[in-house]
Amino acid sequence: MKTIHRTLFRWSVPALALLCLTLTAACSDWLDVKPSTQIEKEDAEKTLTGYESMLIGAYIQMQSSLLYGRQMSYGAIEYLAEHWNSAPLNSAESALTAHRYDDEAAEQLFADMMNAFYKVIFNVNSVLSDIDRHRDILTDHHYELIKGESIGLRAFCHLELLRLWGPIPGQADSTACLAYVTRRGKEINERLPYAEYVRRIEADLDEAEALLRDIDPVTEVNVSAREEVSLIGTGKIRSEFFTERRKRFNYYACIATKARLYLWTGQPEKAARCATQVIDAKDNRGKQIFTYGTRSDMEQGDYTLSAEHIFCIDLPSLESNSGLDVYAGRSYKLTKLFKSTDLRLTKLFYDRTENGSTNTYPYKYLYVPELKDSRPRALCVVPALRLSEMKLILAEALGKEQGIPIVNELGAQRDLAPLSASTSDSNWLRTLVQEYHREFYAEGQGFFASKRIWPKLDVFWPVANNRKSEDIYRIPLPRAETLTE
Repeated sequence: MKTIHRTLFRWSVPALALLCLTLTAACSDWLDVKPSTQIEKEDAEKTLTGYESMLIGAYIQMQSSLLYGRQMSYGAIEYLAEHWNSAPLNSAESALTAHRYDDEAAEQLFADMMNAFYKVIFNVNSVLSDIDRHRDILTDHHYELIKGESIGLRAFCHLELLRLWGPIPGQADSTACLAYVTRRGKEINERLPYAEYVRRIEADLDEAEALLRDIDPVTEVNVSAREEVSLIGTGKIRSEFFTERRKRFNYYACIATKARLYLWTGQPEKAARCATQVIDAKDNRGKQIFTYGTRSDMEQGDYTLSAEHIFCIDLPSLESNSGLDVYAGRSYKLTKLFKSTDLRLTKLFYDRTENGSTNTYPYKYLYVPELKDSRPRALCVVPALRLSEMKLILAEALGKEQGIPIVNELGAQRDLAPLSASTSDSNWLRTLVQEYHREFYAEGQGFFASKRIWPKLDVFWPVANNRKSEDIYRIPLPRAETLTE
């Protein structure tokens, strides 16, 4: 696997072998098979390297094309948002664009995506299953880091499941919703009511926050990857496992996920508090940790705006990426959503003529070799949480009067004219939803924003009279609810 050398870390040969196996086998396979070069689950629990490797296995599962390697970033979730015109005829993607969820191909894709999420959850539950009995080998705060990340990732994935398959916010009742899986075994996990499911997400995030708060280097160190390596063995950079924290579920990713959860569940005060904590975060030199990406960043090929990344998914396969295979309609889609001056249109999309037709493709996720030394976080990653989302969460949570200046601050970074303070309530909501669709095009957040604000805004972007049925937000659970470990 030649891409492994560019994944999250540099590992020993046994650990690399384990990671390679996780890329090519089901979760249960890499725990059951015991070639001479592999660390078996029982053996892994006896070593620090084994625990590190099991946790990295969960991140590698998140790289799957069924998750952030495609479907949860620029694939299925963006077809649900009607962002692309590239769906082949009679495909799952064409069914998702038309919101025909009973289509056989769409049903299978949804089932595979849900199963992929539960595989990640199974991986982190494997890490957590006996971790408290092995604190003696997880010294120098490895216990807190590994357990905190694992519990945080479990909460993050369960929230993603809720946003996609759960009820429309505000319409939940006591009906069984989804399974919240906290064990690695093969026993059946019963679906929980919405309120209990949400309570468990919050409880996991609370525990992860407490574990990571005082030991995560992300709260103090904010330097380039090259400088970071030079700090290994000093202060909070204890080992290589404590580096590149934005590519891992770090302390601020935990707080940002809380902000997302609280806005989703109608708790604006808590959402505002968490979003503000991330926005205001400073390192031990008083330097802002998360800052806006700029026009210059885009022009230099930093298309995902790495300065804004709170948590991103490492995707080594993008190193050879020469462009995505998805495109939009410029004249009847993009120009209705974006203002002509918007940097997110002028700098992040390009036209390509093929077979006599001109289609508009996104620049996002293109590999830019010259950035390798200057902005390494811009390379080969898919954003999962960004500063701009925290700004939009804060704006919505505070309400129109206080929120308009925040939206205008973001708009100024994207070369937009300010929104008038006298804008109507309905236009304010429309602006918020459209900002999610503009800001996170090819990142998978637009559909969720439309679902969350329904029915306060009962239109789908970007055409004002494009009224939709709420059924488009009701993604059916897979018929066969067997979860592969």
